[in-house]
Amino acid sequence: MLRSIIAVLAGMAVWAILWRAAAFGGMAASPGSFGPEGGTTDAALLIFFLIWAAMISFLAGRITGAIHSDRAAFLGKVLATVQLAVGIVVQTIYWDVVSPWFSVLLILLLWPAHYAGAVAARPNGEAVAS
Repeated sequence: MLRSIIAVLAGMAVWAILWRAAAFGGMAASPGSFGPEGGTTDAALLIFFLIWAAMISFLAGRITGAIHSDRAAFLGKVLATVQLAVGIVVQTIYWDVVSPWFSVLLILLLWPAHYAGAVAARPNGEAVAS
């Protein structure tokens, strides 16, 4: 049980750290593109953040699955569901400071990317032990 909790928390931590790093990097590289609330409507930046979110979601799932490969598929679902819930809350907060298409696409990609990463961490890549 403890190993499962650590696996999910590790995936969440990796995602949060890498997301914040990209956000701070984007703000440093293009300060004029971000409003005082930290949001942007710059399409190129938002596309970058969508691609980044997909990559780090897959990585977070992969880490979760690697920590507990016997339960990778199940824990991938747990991680994906928790991250989806957090994502919905955050995107609701930022709805007025980013383009709505970004929020919708981000929410749609979170669950499958996290789960795919976790399943990929299994030694044989099978989605078993759900």
